[in-house]
Amino acid sequence: MRLSGRRGRGTTFPEERTVALVASEHWRPFLRHEVMHAASIRAWGYAAAGDWVKEGLATDAEGVCGRYDVDAVARFLVHAGRAIPLADLTDRFRAQDDLTAYMLAGSLVRHLRTRHGIAAVHAVWTGELEQATGRTPDSIYREWLEAMKSGPAPAVDWDSLAANGCGWRP
Repeated sequence: MRLSGRRGRGTTFPEERTVALVASEHWRPFLRHEVMHAASIRAWGYAAAGDWVKEGLATDAEGVCGRYDVDAVARFLVHAGRAIPLADLTDRFRAQDDLTAYMLAGSLVRHLRTRHGIAAVHAVWTGELEQATGRTPDSIYREWLEAMKSGPAPAVDWDSLAANGCGWRP
């Protein structure tokens, strides 16, 4: 974006309480995603656990990618053998395919929030999951992965999502 100097279709400046979005007749802005960045960083500070949880929480807040729920896309990816190992997702988030990493992180954070509560998300954010919950990141990841594997794979037009992005409105 020329205005912000950052890559992407939206950006957040939490210290300035400012969100910049790109929208058009063919592109839906990610309002919930960017507002969640502003709100979570203002409330909790910057994520000690890294970008994966920051982007995962914002992706969970947005809830959808194109016409698909975030969990449906993640379930599709897991069934297609495209799950990213936990260490790669958490430690090398920005080195992964963006769309895949965002969808998996969003679904993983949603799982953490719905199964273990927002306090568990905060504990991950601050890097204190084990101290706060007695659970390891690996055990939470395995629990989520099993949930994604249960049931049939949903029909997702991955090629269209990959080519056009989550905000594309044909």
